[in-house]
Amino acid sequence: IVEQVKEQLKGEVEICQLDIDQNDEVADEVEVTSVPTFLLYKDGKEIWRQSGEMTAQALLSKIQSAL
Repeated sequence: IVEQVKEQLKGEVEICQLDIDQNDEVADEVEVTSVPTFLLYKDGKEIWRQSGEMTAQALLSKIQSAL
């Protein structure tokens, strides 16, 4: 799902994935406790967060609404 959205928004936004098992300090810093958790930042501030699965279209729609 993330790769689909990443391809569709190529060049418009930066999309990153984080393996919380290998980056537990970062996961603690952003308070991620369940997988998957989607975070959306704008101008360096978190503007949206959702835990749990979602469709590529729902994720794409959420990101586009923030642009």
